[in-house]
Amino acid sequence: MSFTYRYKDIHYSKQRLTEVIPGKKVVWLVLDSYLNFIEDKGEWNGTKVTFEIAKKGDKTEVRFHPRGLGS
Repeated sequence: MSFTYRYKDIHYSKQRLTEVIPGKKVVWLVLDSYLNFIEDKGEWNGTKVTFEIAKKGDKTEVRFHPRGLGS
């Protein structure tokens, strides 16, 4: 499954979900991106973004890990 996000002419990105473990983890691959506020406008292209989800008492903790950013 792929999805896109767009905010005016500031931020565009297209991602593909590569792994989903309900209540635990979501991973997506950035297929295409454009951020007008950084020097390398497509810097996030090819980056895998992992969100690890954990219960902490009565709250939820989400850890964000970009892998491959800038390489």
